[in-house]
Amino acid sequence: MAIRPTRIWRSAPYPFYATFDAPAPSTTCTRRARSRTPLQVKLLGEQKPYTTVADLSPENYEKFLKARFLMRQRNEEALADAVALTREVLEANPDFPVAMTQLAEALSQSVYGEAETLPELQRLANRALALEPNLAAAHMINGQIAQRNRQPLESIRHLERAIELDPSEPRPHHWLGIILANSGYLDRAREELETAVELEPDHANANGYLGF
Repeated sequence: MAIRPTRIWRSAPYPFYATFDAPAPSTTCTRRARSRTPLQVKLLGEQKPYTTVADLSPENYEKFLKARFLMRQRNEEALADAVALTREVLEANPDFPVAMTQLAEALSQSVYGEAETLPELQRLANRALALEPNLAAAHMINGQIAQRNRQPLESIRHLERAIELDPSEPRPHHWLGIILANSGYLDRAREELETAVELEPDHANANGYLGF
């Protein structure tokens, strides 16, 4: 008798978030809650000391991905909905570092520059790094905050770390290019901005800064 697989992985990215590599319970794969038997622990490794995407309930998983999709719409109404959804996910999963950085990113896109938001962004990024020190998005957020606080060296340090951890993400390259340009390092700034455009050809901000 043929043995059927219990999990079918998708052959295309989840439509809500093209760059986030996670299984979709309602589209191209089926998901089962992990029972964490001794064999699973041996094969999969010890469970992380914080919440991961695989630990989310189906309801929170859908909220999490919908929020990521809404963030890519880049309008205030969608960002407000993304903030609300991510807060709901964090309320149910308070030790979920990826949701912390997602919330910080959504807040920074919607109200970036307002001083009253910076303490929450800092708290979310630092809490995420305390749980997962190698989370590139948290370093990127800290880099943005340092730039807002006129601390270019601190900003560069965080952004370079974010790039080291995830060189395929265009946003740290974009932010680093801006800071380097403002600091007078025009050749290096152009390299970073060109990298951002190579990774995301329709990145309007990076394309605009390449005209400096």
